[in-house]
Amino acid sequence: AVVRTGILHQPLAMEFFSVNGSPTLPSSLQGATLILPVTAHANVGELAADVLLATFLSPPPGPQQQQQQQQQQGPATRLVGYLLDPNVLPCVGNDPLDLSRPGTLTTSLELYEIAGTPSSSSSSSGGAGLFLLQQRAPAMRGRQAQFAEGLVDWAAGAGVVQVLVLSGLDAALRRDAQISGTPLRCLVGGSPLSDPADLGLASSTLGLPQLESDILEEEQALYGLLPPWPLLETLSRRGVRHVMLGQFAAEGDNVPDALSLARSVLQLLAATPALAPAVAAAAAAAAA
Repeated sequence: AVVRTGILHQPLAMEFFSVNGSPTLPSSLQGATLILPVTAHANVGELAADVLLATFLSPPPGPQQQQQQQQQQGPATRLVGYLLDPNVLPCVGNDPLDLSRPGTLTTSLELYEIAGTPSSSSSSSGGAGLFLLQQRAPAMRGRQAQFAEGLVDWAAGAGVVQVLVLSGLDAALRRDAQISGTPLRCLVGGSPLSDPADLGLASSTLGLPQLESDILEEEQALYGLLPPWPLLETLSRRGVRHVMLGQFAAEGDNVPDALSLARSVLQLLAATPALAPAVAAAAAAAAA
């Protein structure tokens, strides 16, 4: 619930509000790819998303830099708005990516546009736009399926054509043969896109290891009602192209797992021709 003009507002379905309070969606969401961490095992997906944002976001400008930054030309990764959903627990806190004081507030669901995302007029090839939806609070108990349906409805209505899901996987389920080697696993589903935009094709080009069928069955049997499985089931049923990058992890200090997963995300995006320019522009803008 949010207070809007003095009235307590409880959304009945997922709603978007820009940073200026407008419900108008960014036009560049049409044909875009959405990076979506889920609140799954060890919170690896959310941590990896913060690593990506910390990589792409420029440090907050000081007072003397603000005017100069406003005059700069070129792309910049930015927060574009917030999502409200009746199935997600409310959350508010200090933005962990903002080192200024007193800092800014962060909420349950925040949508970022990655630098280099083209306007809707130039993204007709599909998948060229790149957004990240950071989730900092879980869905309410027993509401994962409803949240997944609402999220896919919103994404499809906004014009998103594929979703990159970031998740942790239970390291205790690994077989002996999986203990050595990379802890990363990939799962591809939905209707394929054109070659330059398809993350699934890029994952094959990179040779990313697929999630083994026996592990998939055991994960679904033990955690089928928990993320990421309701979301992946909904995406598959609706035919939305999606790739899950999962990282085997154990609860504890999961910073190394997050760094590893974020590195894999960047490699996958860089190997996708329609998305590589956005990644390169984001890195250049953050370093400027």
